[in-house]
Parts: sequence; C-alpha cells; structure tokens
Amino acid sequence: MKKNLRTLLISGGIFIVAAAFTIFCGFTVSRLSAPRGGEKESTAETEPPESTEEAESRTEEQTSSETEPEQTETETLFSDGVIHELSGTRLQGIASTYSGEVMNYPLDSQRDNKNRPEQNVRLLQEFSDRFGEGKVKIFGNTEVNAAYLSFVLTTEVDMNTSVLLDTLKEKDVKALFFVSHSYVEANPEVVKRIVEEGHELGSIGSQQDCPISELSLEQQSTDVIALQQEVTELTGIRMTKFFFSFNAYSNQTLAMLTEMGYTVCFYSANYSDLDKNAVINSDEFLTDMKERLHQGIVYSLHTTNTATLVMVPQLIDYLRSVSFTPELL
Repeated sequence: MKKNLRTLLISGGIFIVAAAFTIFCGFTVSRLSAPRGGEKESTAETEPPESTEEAESRTEEQTSSETEPEQTETETLFSDGVIHELSGTRLQGIASTYSGEVMNYPLDSQRDNKNRPEQNVRLLQEFSDRFGEGKVKIFGNTEVNAAYLSFVLTTEVDMNTSVLLDTLKEKDVKALFFVSHSYVEANPEVVKRIVEEGHELGSIGSQQDCPISELSLEQQSTDVIALQQEVTELTGIRMTKFFFSFNAYSNQTLAMLTEMGYTVCFYSANYSDLDKNAVINSDEFLTDMKERLHQGIVYSLHTTNTATLVMVPQLIDYLRSVSFTPELL
C-alpha cells in the first residue's frame, strides 16, 4: 500500500513538473514572437495588390537606377568662375554621338525676304534641333532693329584695338571680343580694359596652329579650359561665348562646347579685314556692311587692318540713322 502511494506521488510530481515546463516554454515563445518596439501587429486585412502599371513603373525605376552610369570626378562644371575638365562618361558620350568631321562655316550670298543669308537660316535651325534652342547663335534678335558688333583678336597691330575701344567709348557702344591665348598673353592690359569698359570677352581657344576641331576631343577640352583659366586669373570673369577660328567646326566640338556651358557664335556678315597689309577701301567696306543689314545681324570683324577702324564709326552712325541699335550679343 505504501509502495503504491509513493509511486502515485512520484507520478503526480513528474506530471506537475512537465506541465510547468510546458507553460514556461509556451510563454517564452509567445514573448519572442510578439512585435517589438511599437511595431504594429499584422491584421486580418491585407493591403490590396499593386496594379500592373505600378509594378511596371517600379521595375523601370529600379532598372534606370541600376543602369545609370557613374559620374566621374571631373565633369562639365563651372566653379568659382573657372571651368573644370569635361571627362568620363559625358565626354565619351559626345564622341560616340556626334560626328567629328571638320566642316567650313558657309556664308550664303543668297538672301531671304528679310535679307538674311538663306543657308545660314537653315543651318541655325539644324543647330537648334541638334543642340537646343539658343545654344548656337548666327543671328541676334531677328525681331527688332538690332545689330551686333563682334571682333576677333589674335594679333595686335599698332594698338589698333585700343583705338577701336576709344571709338566705341565715344559712341557708347558695347561689343563682343573673341580672344586667343596668344593675344591675352601679349596684351593683358588691353584685355582688362575690354572688361572694365563693359564689353564682353569670348573664347577662340588656346591652340591657334590649326582648327580646334582637328584635335582629339580630350585635347579640345584641355585647350578651351586652359584659355578660360588664363582669362579668369587675369580678369576674374568667366567667358560664356565661343568662336571658331579658321571658320572650321565639327558637330562633335559644338556638342562639347555646349556641354561646357558655352554659347557658340557664328555670324551673318563679315569682311576680309584680317590681313593688316591688305589694301581696303573703307567706303566700299561700309557699303558692303550696309547692303547686308538685316534685323539681328552679327558682324564679325578684325582690328588688324586700319580700314576697319575707319569704317566702324561710320557704320555705327549709319545704323542709328536707319533706326538700328548696336547691341551686345
């Protein structure tokens, strides 16, 4: 009897211990599986499945993020007035997208009903379609009676540019001056005067032995930056306009320059006044400039020949006499 009672007590004890252990384990598991830190418990209601359009949009965003090329450490940026190297994916993108064929800028003698060179009107539209509106200029504002004077400076002859600056100051006219590395290096005081008197400086690059478009794209970028940095150190300004020397350009170079933030300028009227020794009749020069007049005309001239110095003040007087205003491009 005693033996049976002891067996019963032992069995009951084992049952109680087993029950307690089961309760303890269940409580622990419940604690571990409960939401932590204020996390919301899941409810019986589930969010509606995203639509097919939402799923496709999310997939496209993920794909775009995954395939976007990495930016290199040097890109097309101006900082503190100084342009930095155009390189990496953007430079290679230009090289693969646009033709590097070197072409000569044509100036058509055929005129439209506004007396503008016809071929150049079409060319400007091509440039606008390819590079964006306003990235390339052949004309100024063609809706008003405005004329624009620009001068290309590569060599100084007898301080002719200073004489021209005196004339422009007397006539209260502002002009655009495109400078080369050799000109800036040899004539820093003239360059500073151009800026101080409210005219604008533009770039034709540093390399003058050949058209810039004949260089490799990397060399072109370095060339343009070198002149920009030189001008910034001298004057504190950033040039925003570019002119092709030798009248030779490529779509690849145009793309690079517009990526760099430049507006590339061509012209709608010019004259053979670069040669300092050329015999030019200033009256004939003036007549030619008058005959080409149209709204938004851009004159491209040089200061190396004295005939230009004689012609310019007469041209300014004529423009004003026919209600045209000389403006800064």
